[in-house]
Amino acid sequence: MYYSSGKWKDLDYRRLKRQVSELFPLSILKRKPISGWTIEVDGKIREIKIGENWDHKKFPVTFRTKVEFEKHTSQSIISLEIWTGGESLVRIDSIPFGEINEHHKFLDVTEFCDGQFHALEIESVPKGLFGTTNYTPSLERAFITAFDEEVLKSVIAFETVANLIESVDDDMKDKIYRIFMDSLGMIDVPSSTEDYASRSLDDEMMIDLMKEWEAPNFTPNMGVNLDLKVREEIINASRHLVESLGKVDGNVPFTIYAMGHSHIDYAWLWPLKETRRKIVRTFTNALRMMDKFPEFKFVQSSSAYYEDFKAREPELFEKIRSYVKDGRWEPIGGSVIEFDANLTSGESLARQFLYGQKFFEKEFGIRCKIGYLPDTFGFTWALPQIMKESGIDYFVTTKLVWSDKNIFPYSWFTWRGLDGSEVVTHLFTATEGYNSPLTPKDLKLGLDFHKEKHSDVPFSVLTFGYGDGGGGPTDDMMYRYKYIESLPGLPKLEVKRFHEVFENYRFKDLPVIDDELYLEFHRGTYTNQSIIKKLNREMENLLYTAEVLSAADYMSGGEYPYELLTDARMALARAQFHDVLPGSSIGEVYKEFGEMLYEQEQKIEKLISETL
Repeated sequence: MYYSSGKWKDLDYRRLKRQVSELFPLSILKRKPISGWTIEVDGKIREIKIGENWDHKKFPVTFRTKVEFEKHTSQSIISLEIWTGGESLVRIDSIPFGEINEHHKFLDVTEFCDGQFHALEIESVPKGLFGTTNYTPSLERAFITAFDEEVLKSVIAFETVANLIESVDDDMKDKIYRIFMDSLGMIDVPSSTEDYASRSLDDEMMIDLMKEWEAPNFTPNMGVNLDLKVREEIINASRHLVESLGKVDGNVPFTIYAMGHSHIDYAWLWPLKETRRKIVRTFTNALRMMDKFPEFKFVQSSSAYYEDFKAREPELFEKIRSYVKDGRWEPIGGSVIEFDANLTSGESLARQFLYGQKFFEKEFGIRCKIGYLPDTFGFTWALPQIMKESGIDYFVTTKLVWSDKNIFPYSWFTWRGLDGSEVVTHLFTATEGYNSPLTPKDLKLGLDFHKEKHSDVPFSVLTFGYGDGGGGPTDDMMYRYKYIESLPGLPKLEVKRFHEVFENYRFKDLPVIDDELYLEFHRGTYTNQSIIKKLNREMENLLYTAEVLSAADYMSGGEYPYELLTDARMALARAQFHDVLPGSSIGEVYKEFGEMLYEQEQKIEKLISETL
């Protein structure tokens, strides 16, 4: 055993993962370099070679080439493996197809493998998902990489179970560990020095180790000529692993309903112009995954995001409309953005839902019934009344688990507002909150959280996908889903629309909270960046005055300035995002939104003076 005295240590789990990480390189069949690149910077185009740097101060930049996607065998997955130095949107034949970033390193392009040449275009920024700058970006690598699909899925099965061993209770660890080691022992991994060295750059844990010491100059693995006997061993071992675990008695009478998701902060460690690029990259990735995985479903809040996406990619927006109709893409929240719920006035909160619900009804023929503010820093006592009047019957959040003094007592409860209005409220959690990577550890945490809160509701929800800076789910998450949904020691996992889950369950006898929902965290955000707070309140007061005067003028025969007032309201709604108004964003954000509000303020002041 890897543990002593019956107690597992972090080192034990690391050893398990180390053994599994050696398998991934064996799934790579072939790497073919992509050449003939050009780069466009500020409208000027030049050739660029692999390894060549580009100016981090000028972005976005666009890389272009033509590439032949050879016809493939039914047992392979063909992917783009390209790193240009930061977040990237990939267009194939001029149509946005997917994204590349630190979590989406391989982009499946198998559907284009027709033996023909295709135009490849990559729009890149020298930024990480959290806004960090790469000061020396380069066209670091560019390959068409072929994976053995069965071997890759087998590796993911072993990775998933290694995480399961780390997650389950002690009485389950021994059983699962023995099955894991028996299955792993069925594989005779090629281990000569030459073989091992050639695979080192694709071994995730070796890459981590190389950061700690001056590693040899390993050459890239251009593909593994895997012996058919070893290939069969890997595939059979994973089958033995899954089948044996299926015989372990460890069913848990609890369900976690999951949907793909990406939390995209409308502005935070990056300005709004970058957010709009993040939206295109993230939504494009979600659409690609819907085409690839029939069981995949995606949930996304904020009408402003859809509006921005429609303005940039109207044809792809129609695909979203189609998937909404099919019940696979779920708008949620009913508001313009995921707003701050403390400094924002009651009227502005009502307008968030008025304009958000109006957009969703116009574009998709639906109104959201679930309010969704996973990252907002506490909630005013007036919110249940406003949500209820806006057609919202349920409310979902995660942030309250961050409180640093008092543990929030419930995972399910009825939240009663000032006027007595009530909404069923759910607090969920995972290893990364609303950014779950969809691992066994996430499910176990959700189950333990449910037990700790002593709730009688037999389910919870979970959103999976990389977020804050966008990105969303990965293909690996959906491959993991097929294994996780029936593993012992975990609750049942099912991808299902949240509205369907909530509407089909009869909630009763929930505990009641008749108060605000105060977050004991982020306290300083309500005094920071006073200028944006001043502009917000000035705009709220000016708009109230302008609307009253304009209504009176309309009653006297004048023309109501609907477009002008709506534009101002929408600018204000965007500025009330939960990282903008509280003051938790970078300086560039406040310059951008300050100028936006000041411009609208001038227009409204002019309207008021002309109406008087």
